Amino acid sequence: MTRHISPDVAIEWSGDQVWVALLPAGPLVGFTGSGALIWSLLEEGGDTDLVTRTAVEAGVEPSVVEADVTEFLRQCTDLGLLTRG
Repeated sequence: MTRHISPDVAIEWSGDQVWVALLPAGPLVGFTGSGALIWSLLEEGGDTDLVTRTAVEAGVEPSVVEADVTEFLRQCTDLGLLTRG
């Protein structure tokens, strides 16, 4: 099952940082670095091939980023920022 950004999420980019808020009551979360990269890829195409796309953007093998991407998706889903479907 794929994950997508929740329709109840507001997104604001500020340079290389992205602020994400679940409306109306939060949480408000800021991502930089790899978190901002993963979020930008979610905006572009959901979680389809996200590990591979993240690895390509970071210039590393997928095995290097797989655990981090998986944990990022889990945490964002737990916070309600991502939905399954």
